[in-house]
Order: sequence, then structure tokens, then C-alpha cells
Amino acid sequence: MNAKVLIFIFFLLFAKLSSQIEIVESNYASLYTDEQNKIYSLWKNYLKSWNNNKNEKCLFWKNDDYCDLLSTEGFFNPSLYELGFSNQVIDISRIDNKSYNISSLFYWIGENKDLNTMAITNVIAERQADNSFLLSNFLTNNGEKFLIYKQEDIIYHYPQDFFFNKQNAKSAVIFLKKLRLLFNLPQKTVNYYIFKNCQDVFKNKGFYFAPGMSRNENCAFFDSHNNIIYTTQNYGEAHYHELIHSINEKYPNAHYLLLSGLAIYHNDDNVLFLNNYNDLFMSLNRYILHNNIKSIDIFNFPTFDSSITGDYMSGAILIDVILQNGGIELLKEALKEIKTDDDVNNFINKKLKLSSKEYNDLSLKKIKEMSNLDFKTKLF
Repeated sequence: MNAKVLIFIFFLLFAKLSSQIEIVESNYASLYTDEQNKIYSLWKNYLKSWNNNKNEKCLFWKNDDYCDLLSTEGFFNPSLYELGFSNQVIDISRIDNKSYNISSLFYWIGENKDLNTMAITNVIAERQADNSFLLSNFLTNNGEKFLIYKQEDIIYHYPQDFFFNKQNAKSAVIFLKKLRLLFNLPQKTVNYYIFKNCQDVFKNKGFYFAPGMSRNENCAFFDSHNNIIYTTQNYGEAHYHELIHSINEKYPNAHYLLLSGLAIYHNDDNVLFLNNYNDLFMSLNRYILHNNIKSIDIFNFPTFDSSITGDYMSGAILIDVILQNGGIELLKEALKEIKTDDDVNNFINKKLKLSSKEYNDLSLKKIKEMSNLDFKTKLF
């Protein structure tokens, strides 16, 4: 997913909001039954745990389910619970004799007292043997019914009307093995969900509404905490862009340029929004020539398409230069050491032996080189 959007959301709100959730009483609480009141209290206490003691938050969830996939789903970063939104329950509706759906609104009030909706979410509350309730995820309880296919360490979940390509699944496993070998990653099961379109991705994750969820036909996200990939059917069974994010757990503090660059630094036909690597750099090169751009900034790269941010391109160039100078070991060092913008500049100056101007000049040359059809990445 477009990391720049998430960063923009974070900084847009940072100046206005604290990091704590404000729990706003429901306008309909007086109408709740005893069971609904139990669930309402459960949800409010869970939200309070984010403000008081995050270590206790999983106690509110079923033991045999993930601990709140909405907190790690990949679109909001930081999560919904860490951006200081207000939350108000808008509905607690019965599903069957043992479960309810909790719909709640995450929002903030603007300077002009206007209400700004950031998300409407669905979470399940399930009755336990002692008549208490625990929380459970919409994806695993009330989402679509999936067919399941296991290809070694990848468990695929896909709709019944999707034509599943087993050869692509084998390719994904081979790619994942290469990735683990290169970066010494642990062997973990990946749950790989394929949906019809982007709106279905959000809906099944538990969003009734999120910004832009209906804007694109295709989207994909990686939940690094739970090793879950969410993607759409046009990306298919081998979406390398998201599989590469498996390294995020090992390098959780790596600079976004490195992680964004790695996500597109491969020779698959689809590296970003159904474009291949050469397509992206040919478009960027044409844009630079057309606009007679003579100087570029690593942190503010030119963009040729509103849906494709410069971070991916700038990061891929940085990855290529690092590999060219020191191979995979220098790249691992960069992923471990580079956390801030200052770290990026220091690494370029000290490890790559380039001044800022020299690196920017080199980047312009790299764009032309990487737009060549003969160019091949140096990792996969």
C-alpha cells in the first residue's frame, strides 16, 4: 500500500491529537439490553487498555483467534488505536444466539467543529460458556467463506469463484525461500488472503469505511505482526511486493525508503499497481526529461503519477547503489543502522563515500540506467 498516504495521515493528525483514544459515550446506550451493555463495557474496557496498559489488551480477545487484526492490518500506521481518534459505538447488533457485531466510529473534530470520520469498524463479540463475552475478528468470524490451499509455508484463502493457479503458488514459495535465505529470516507460516477487489479487502478486514477503500480496484497490505497478506485477485497468488515485507519483522525500525525500495526491487511483472520495474523507471525517466529536471532530492523525489509516490523509486535507487557498492551484507547493515533521515545522509556520506550532490547526480544516472529493458535487479 502507498506508505506516503499513511505517513501523511499521521502527520496531519499529530499536531491536533494525542496518542490516546477518547471514548465517547454512545447516544444509544440507554436503549441497550443487558447483553448489549455487557458487550459495550467490554469494548470500552478494551479501548481503555490501549491508553493504560497495552500488554493487557489481548486478554479481551478469544484465545483461539488473532489479537485484534485491526490494530496491525497494514493500512493505518500507526494503528487506529494509536492516532488519538475519538471512538463512539454506533451499533451493537445480534448475529446469532452467541455473537454480536460491534460497529464503532473513529473520528476527530476539526478546528471548525466539523466531524471528520477516519474509520467505521466491525468487531465481533462472542458469548463464552460462562455467559461472558470476548472479542473476535470480523475476518475470521463473519467475513467471506474461503477455499483454502496450502503450498508449503503459505496458506491461501480465496473466494470460491477465483481460479486458483497452483503454479503461481509454487513460484511464491520459491521466492519466499530465496528471501529467507538472503536475509536469514525465520521460517513462519504466511496466511495469504485473496479478494475480488480493494473494497472487499477492507470489508473483510472489518472496515465498513476507511479513506479511499473504494478508490482503487486493486490494493494489498502486509500484517507483519501476524504474517498475513491481504491482496486482490489481479495480483494473484504470487504478489512479491507484499512477500518482501516479510523482512519487516527482522528490521522493524528500518528507514521507510529502504523498505519501500525493496518492495519494488525485483523482476516480477507486477511490482507496483500492476506495473513492472522497467515500466516505472521508463515513466519516471520520461517525466524528468519532459520537465528538464536537473536536480532531485532523495526525500522529495519527483512523481509522474498521483498514485505512485517517489519513495518507492528513490528507495529502489538507494537499494541498487548499496548493492553495487557492498552487496547483500552492506544492505543488511543499512537495514539495521538506517532509521532516520540523518542516518540516510550519514550512510551515503560515510559508507557509500558520496556527498549529497554526488548522490543526487548519481540518482539521475541510475534512473536512466534502470529504465533500460536490459536492467536486472541485483537480488532476485
